[in-house]
Amino acid sequence: MLKTDHSVKVDETVAVKPFDDIPRTLFFVRYVDDVVGGYAVDGVLKDEYGEPDIAMLDLSIRDLDDMELREEFRKCFSGTEVQSRWSHQELLHEVERRFVNDCDDKNPR
Repeated sequence: MLKTDHSVKVDETVAVKPFDDIPRTLFFVRYVDDVVGGYAVDGVLKDEYGEPDIAMLDLSIRDLDDMELREEFRKCFSGTEVQSRWSHQELLHEVERRFVNDCDDKNPR
């Protein structure tokens, strides 16, 4: 099932699609307007400020349903030659976004 809400939220980590000689990079969003503003959190641009166009963001990990996400997570961390298309960090972030935050909301301290 494809989700259609691809809105980007402040304080969210998303992936910026590869451009020029820069590979896909995780990006922490500080504000959203016609562009998003924030900082790269990995790769050669780590800790650099940037404002990529929203069209440059790869939000496809959100299109996975929970079972597909679990399968990608298993592939990534199984140590086999089967590779996930997402990095360890991207998968961990998405699992946290979906499951850990939900648990915190349901069980406030």
